[in-house]
Amino acid sequence: MDSHAAIVGAQLRAAREAAGVSLAAVAGQIHYSKSVLAYYETGERTPTSDVIAWYEKRFGGIQDPVATLLNLGKADVERRSFLRVGYSTALSASMLLPGWLDPAASVLPGNKTGVRHVGEVDVAAVRDVMVLFSQIDQRLGGGHGRTAVVQYLTNEVTSYLNGSYASEAVRNDMFSAASELAYLAGWMAFDNAEHYTAQRYFAASTKLAAEANDEPLTGHILRAMAHQAIDLGHHAEGLQLAEASVSGRRYQAACPRERALLKVVHGKALSAAGHVTESAKTLLEAERDLASASNSDHEPARIFFFSEASLAHETACALRDAGDL
Repeated sequence: MDSHAAIVGAQLRAAREAAGVSLAAVAGQIHYSKSVLAYYETGERTPTSDVIAWYEKRFGGIQDPVATLLNLGKADVERRSFLRVGYSTALSASMLLPGWLDPAASVLPGNKTGVRHVGEVDVAAVRDVMVLFSQIDQRLGGGHGRTAVVQYLTNEVTSYLNGSYASEAVRNDMFSAASELAYLAGWMAFDNAEHYTAQRYFAASTKLAAEANDEPLTGHILRAMAHQAIDLGHHAEGLQLAEASVSGRRYQAACPRERALLKVVHGKALSAAGHVTESAKTLLEAERDLASASNSDHEPARIFFFSEASLAHETACALRDAGDL
């Protein structure tokens, strides 16, 4: 069995099963039989490019983000083996395709019988859980407490996302809070070297952030994906993700501390990709951004960890990669 075909096949199966779609259902939508698709997913045959593209379109950027999160969380809690396949450059690339970060065509839920009503107090509860487990992860690392985070996501947060809202602002706040918690689950998986699982959470998180029209949060998640790609030696993909993280309002609408975080990872990506001069300029921009941060800034809780020491560490990594010891 070809090892590349096995890895790609496992990724195709992972995407399909995370979406909760049967192989027979896929066969009914594409001009390949169930048996041929099974060969592709098990790696007995190398998947064709049109099959890979179809899977990416169907399971990468189209699915309802709440359903994606629910299915992914259930798969993670049950520790299904397909979530332990390797890092996927195809998944990273699909997130940069046109339309991926466009909000879904949805309307504000109405007040239906049996549907959970969601208010700002519920948003605050989700954010409190995110802050608590972020601090635990910062101290202990290694994905400590991730199962609790994922169970809270699938059991509580998805019911909020499917609830009714008093206003569009409350809906956006809840989707942002859910996005940050999904991002945290992804970061915990990354911390624990479960890279494909991390990617799936990051992907789900970007879709939730897009639903909330939260550009700085989208940039924050893309920055984490760039960090992951660089650490794993995928420098071209890392640079693409880092450039996307500082594009437009993702950078412009962020507070100074978060802008510094986005820029320093961008500088690190430039350095790893061999763009030394551009990296040096970007690292200086990150320094200026952090220097302009003040106690009066309204800062999201997700950047509590980023300080001068963090900036120095990332800058050192970029200089090391550039050969400037």
